[in-house]
Amino acid sequence: MHRKLGYLYVLSVAVGAVAAFALAVTTLGGMVFGAGLFFLGVAWATTTAFALVAIKRGLWDQHKEWTIRSYVVTFAFVVFRAGQVAMHAANIGTTQQEIDVMSWACWAVPLLVTEVVLQARRR
Repeated sequence: MHRKLGYLYVLSVAVGAVAAFALAVTTLGGMVFGAGLFFLGVAWATTTAFALVAIKRGLWDQHKEWTIRSYVVTFAFVVFRAGQVAMHAANIGTTQQEIDVMSWACWAVPLLVTEVVLQARRR
């Protein structure tokens, strides 16, 4: 069951990453938003691919860590909305500035925190 759900997750990430790339190349949200979304797609596809490669090679611990990173990037969409709403409520910047900041912060900050935690656990 775990393996089947894993393949379903990988397929879902692939579809989501393609959608992120497609939206990023439009001028819908502006260049900064588009770049943040594009690199979110890159991070999402990369972390998921590394998790898949690790398990195919029998590297259980690496698979676990890359899967955690992938889940963190997946959760970026929730972080984006929560952060943008919080910035708006606090009257920080224009709507476009909120979107621009959160398009990067929604995945880069949680991924950085996750990496610090993962590395600290090794010590």
